[in-house]
Amino acid sequence: MERAVSRRGFLAGVGAVCAGSAAAGRVGGSDGTSGDDTGIDAVTPAAAPTGQSDGADLAETVADLVETSLDEYDLPGASVAVVADGEIALAEGFGVADRASGREADADTPFRIGSVSKAVTATALMRRVRTGDIDPAADVTEYVDVPVPDAKGTVTLADLVTHRAGFEDGNSQLWISNPDAVAPTPTHLRRATISQVRPPGEVGLYSNYGAALAGQVLAAVRGEAFETAVGDELLGPAGMERSSFRQPLPGSLAEAHATGYAGPTTYASGEFPFVGLRPAGAMSTTAGDMARFLQLHANDGVVGGERVLASETVAAVHRQWATHHEALDGSAFGLVESRHGDARVLRHNGGTIAFLSDMVIVPERGLGLFVAYNSNAAGEALGDVVDGFLERFVETTDADSGDGPGSGRLTPDGQPTRAEALAGTYRSLRLSKTGHDRITTTLQAPTLGVSVADDGALVTERGGSAQRWVEVEPLVFEHETEDRPTPPSRGSTACRSRPRWSAPRSW
Repeated sequence: MERAVSRRGFLAGVGAVCAGSAAAGRVGGSDGTSGDDTGIDAVTPAAAPTGQSDGADLAETVADLVETSLDEYDLPGASVAVVADGEIALAEGFGVADRASGREADADTPFRIGSVSKAVTATALMRRVRTGDIDPAADVTEYVDVPVPDAKGTVTLADLVTHRAGFEDGNSQLWISNPDAVAPTPTHLRRATISQVRPPGEVGLYSNYGAALAGQVLAAVRGEAFETAVGDELLGPAGMERSSFRQPLPGSLAEAHATGYAGPTTYASGEFPFVGLRPAGAMSTTAGDMARFLQLHANDGVVGGERVLASETVAAVHRQWATHHEALDGSAFGLVESRHGDARVLRHNGGTIAFLSDMVIVPERGLGLFVAYNSNAAGEALGDVVDGFLERFVETTDADSGDGPGSGRLTPDGQPTRAEALAGTYRSLRLSKTGHDRITTTLQAPTLGVSVADDGALVTERGGSAQRWVEVEPLVFEHETEDRPTPPSRGSTACRSRPRWSAPRSW
């Protein structure tokens, strides 16, 4: 029996449609063989790339986009990798790694990638899930000796990786400025003042703490510190030799590392605020290594002609693990799901104090893009490069251009279901409820106004921009015009092909 939708429930559906990184859907011995029965849902191996992309054209276009962005936004440098038809088309540095010395960025220059680290952590975890050493549906406390704070229900690895464990947002133990204060990951997890503020599985809410707790499962199963475990499980087998979660970084990586720029503050020689919750965002890597990681996901687990991940493992990472409504995109295993035209896109972005990054994978097309800048002022630049990549190389259908069947403007047919329960002002759930930053995060949380027009259209307003939506089934809404993105947010994914919103029926 359906329950009346609450305002909070409606906002959860709204926020899930185009969540970008901030949100979390439809899911072998060594991993180089077919997977066995591990207790997770059966998976279909990833489809082979379609062979429609010109790698040289793609590489040239992305290089031009990046070079233009450096000039237009006065940014120091960038690290870029592109995969086309499952093959590496570009792995290169652009601009400078350090402005003071003029040292150029190249394919071997390490950059911090922030939360793109989560996708690497999740891929390593899936390798162990497929061998049967980890049950994604088991209580996470069966693996880690770290209690769930203020527990309100059993938390599973699947909950953690899809950001549905119910933890509040907060930066406790995230940034560590004193190198002498850097401790093992379990220590930072125990010190973190992050509470479970709602039952697990109820709603997606981005959590660095949850991602770090997931990574600690891998460390516990392998019996190693996380930074060693992820290296042995994935980075080493994938040939990602210049990637590391270690803090401080090994000397050779620290010396070659790009300087990070945060306004007037610079972070050189690998000296920058560390991440206490390592699995959530501590990785430094290069364009060359990220090209190999993209190839893992865009080439069915094969890198440089060698199988690193089983087809079933790649498919298990890519399948939809969670969604707020079956009509909406949701979360894969450590990647955020969206659509561009008729193509399914998997994505994760990242940001640290002085670096910004984004990663886009289109598995069915064999496409992948990674871009990182050594400046915290690169948000617009990232948007330009990613949008240009998708618009140029991920084709849209006739329906998207308004020429095919089903094109045209939708019109309301009376008032929407439970119209009286929908109108109001909604606030993002991404805030701290118990931490030291609870007041500031509450005051700064984005808000969205929702009303119902006289003709029955649902109207959403944010930042002075209004959008109209038409109910196509009870509590599921599509934009009234085709190929119209939701209100844009740099660093987040824009959904196309009649973007949808839904008020979940499970509330």
